[in-house]
Amino acid sequence: MNYFFRYSCFILILVSACSSSYSKFILTGTPYDALPENTQIQIRPDDDLSKYDQIGIAEIKNSDKRRRIEEAKRIARYYGGDVLIPDKENSESSDIEKFLVLVPIEGDITEPAAAVTEEKPAEKPEKEPVIEELPEPEPEPVIEEKPDYSKLPVVPYKILKGEFRNLTGQKFKALSYPDIMIKFPGELKNFAKTNKRLLRMHSGKQADTLYIIFDKRQTRQLSKYIKGKKRLSFVYTPLTLYRQSIPVVELVDIIE
Repeated sequence: MNYFFRYSCFILILVSACSSSYSKFILTGTPYDALPENTQIQIRPDDDLSKYDQIGIAEIKNSDKRRRIEEAKRIARYYGGDVLIPDKENSESSDIEKFLVLVPIEGDITEPAAAVTEEKPAEKPEKEPVIEELPEPEPEPVIEEKPDYSKLPVVPYKILKGEFRNLTGQKFKALSYPDIMIKFPGELKNFAKTNKRLLRMHSGKQADTLYIIFDKRQTRQLSKYIKGKKRLSFVYTPLTLYRQSIPVVELVDIIE
């Protein structure tokens, strides 16, 4: 999905041929990958917003409430949201409705299951106790320790560009600002795997641009750094130079 296009066009307005209905979407956060058309979208009125990451606000005008909801679900799938919360306070009239398009911050949020009352089985006559051998205790789980990256070197940006060929295959640590997730350009198509994404970063100066390739499963974690404009401490290994000027590296690990 072309995230560069999404960020360069903050408001998407779709107006039907009939002026009596329209749909509008205002991007307020970071979009996610589009969801399949058959994905179930949950509507949660008056839920706690602190449990969600807000992608944007969908505004739909239509006299048919069912069509308003279906259009809001379509917009949510397109931007990767799976939860809608009606914005009743800011809805302008009975045929104009606004929805907050959201994704849960951590894991899926589900409704608590209804309690089921089970009938007690009829009492059975007592039997002679049977002595059973106890199973052997299961081994305790092994907790993997986080690698110690404190001794990894930090390479200045100018050296990373000038000595790139001599640095490939080695691990380094860095501290940069995640900027925006972008589409792989044609020159980097060999790195565009189905489970990989591309992130543009900078060290604090826009001229010090860095492209970092990361695993798709880390999208939500990195999106929080983009939204909060926080610096990311990470470990990387150099891969190539884009247009002979922008270093392209692969993310090895995030240092929390």
